[in-house]
Amino acid sequence: MNLSISQKLQRGVTLIELMVVIAIIAILTVVAVPAYQSMVANSNSQALATEIVTSLRLARSVAISSGANVNFCIDPSHGCTSSGTAWSNGWSVVNAAGTTTYYQNLNDYSAAGYVSPSPSMSYITVSPTGIYSWYVAGAATQLPALTITIQAPGCYGPAGGREITVTTLGEIYIATITC
Repeated sequence: MNLSISQKLQRGVTLIELMVVIAIIAILTVVAVPAYQSMVANSNSQALATEIVTSLRLARSVAISSGANVNFCIDPSHGCTSSGTAWSNGWSVVNAAGTTTYYQNLNDYSAAGYVSPSPSMSYITVSPTGIYSWYVAGAATQLPALTITIQAPGCYGPAGGREITVTTLGEIYIATITC
């Protein structure tokens, strides 16, 4: 097989072509990595909101089926007390006596703005009739709804955060919010 001179010279990749490809990859990486990081943070907000809602619904289900109060406790290291207002030790779903744990999440959510309940509460009690009551500094509040705002560190955009609304009657809603 006889190859011409021009065919013999075009068998490899030139240094300039290689540098152009590397430059394109670098530009795509610079654009893609921050978008990926905010997507992961937004996904973390959604996952945490879903886990909190699932825990609240579990507490309600157990309270109704057992015929006894069940607590959603913030910072389970303090039990369901007025001092347990930080999300640094996660939360747990326990019976009112604190002797049976139905669910526990021990992750640290204390980063600034990660989880922000309004009003700032210590724990939630669910009655055997499915009614929610939240406690601030050990005393029940009379507000008709509790709002829990979740914004994972690094979330970005108009739909990056989540807001959970819990009514005293047991209705729970999740809405997307801007980070």
